[in-house]
Amino acid sequence: MEARMTGPQPNQASGRNRRMILWLGAGMFIGAAIVAGYFVTRPKTPLVPPINMEGCDPEVVSLIEASRVEVEQDPQSAAAWGKLGIVLFAQSMYADCVPIFERAEQLDDGDSRWPYYRGLALILAKPDQGIAALELAVQISPRSTTLRLRLAEEYIKLDRMDQAEPLFRQLSVEDPDNARALLGLGQILLRHGKPEEALVPLRRAAKHPTAQRSARVELSQAYFRLGNIGAAEAESKSLADGPPDVAWPDEHLQAAAQYRKGLQPQVDQVLQFIRNDRLDLAGPLADQLVRDYPNSDEAHLTRAKVAVRLANSQLAIDELRKAIRLNEGLIEGHFLIGCELAKKADYESAARSFARTAELKPSHGIAHFNLGTCRRILGDRSRAIESFQNAIRARPDLSEAHLALGELYFEDGKYGDAFSHLETAMRMGDNPRARELLEKIRSKKSP
Repeated sequence: MEARMTGPQPNQASGRNRRMILWLGAGMFIGAAIVAGYFVTRPKTPLVPPINMEGCDPEVVSLIEASRVEVEQDPQSAAAWGKLGIVLFAQSMYADCVPIFERAEQLDDGDSRWPYYRGLALILAKPDQGIAALELAVQISPRSTTLRLRLAEEYIKLDRMDQAEPLFRQLSVEDPDNARALLGLGQILLRHGKPEEALVPLRRAAKHPTAQRSARVELSQAYFRLGNIGAAEAESKSLADGPPDVAWPDEHLQAAAQYRKGLQPQVDQVLQFIRNDRLDLAGPLADQLVRDYPNSDEAHLTRAKVAVRLANSQLAIDELRKAIRLNEGLIEGHFLIGCELAKKADYESAARSFARTAELKPSHGIAHFNLGTCRRILGDRSRAIESFQNAIRARPDLSEAHLALGELYFEDGKYGDAFSHLETAMRMGDNPRARELLEKIRSKKSP
């Protein structure tokens, strides 16, 4: 018989094929399910960039989280992204809000609010980027008085007078009584060496509550440069006696203010009461602050400021020490406690506080000057001279430091050095003591 390999019968073959197809189908289904499961269960890239909320008040955290959820629910909404940015901006979380506003701009490039807020958030740390964003906001809304005024003022701060002047002139033509535009024009004319021309807009600006103080600062400088010392002194006196400027109206900042929560807006309220001499309101609110936020250096610092104004030196010192224990790097705390200790004639302790202030912030000219004054009282003349020199390096316009150095050099018989500093002090304002010493030096030099 012939040996023959027999294959499967037709019925058997079809059964096996069906089983193979079923197994293949099942395998494909399982594979697809695994792939689908991966895409469903893998971690999603968050829509909103990470926000650093370390140290934030719980009320602030809750508000930020609620705004973030709104973005997650409607990620194509420029309004949702913009609101989250404003919430962060309102808490002074500027680094965190910048990318949020950028996304809002991408979704709606016709809304000038988003580059405006972004520009304000950037202007201190990255002024060129901040200016570019503010310029974009003005391009989008070229008739907005608020946006143009802010841009012009930032130009002045960056010494970009050629860009600021046309904006201020245009605004003053549109609204001749706009105090911000008048103040800006006066500042520019003064910077251009035209003090007499600056008097006209500055006098008009000084009549407005929003510029009454700022304009008088500039008026005092203008009169001094014109040689009208009496008028300059009168303006300086009005600065000491007069009220502070009322805040400029800015609808965008007012919109952001409603989202300010937690400690900081309460601190700002206390400081506003202090500026307005409403210590009857500042005191109770500051007391409540330290009860609500006992571990906040800012709360204790704020209560200390109220105590200083109330002439309660010991309470101020106690609160400042608490603030410094909570934050050893608190520059203002070290400076203020130095001032209070000096009032108590504890010059050694005051000197240590001023030295620490200057160490933390070498550009703090007043701290260097106060340190020099303490050292001078303590008889440490050489180190006092060093401190006054540091004060002038930090603040060349500090006439008190020039006078103090002039006096010390005069006492040491270094008349050339004394004359230079005393003359500088006189150029900054008529000073009877500087004038007296200058006359003595001239008499010594005369034959």
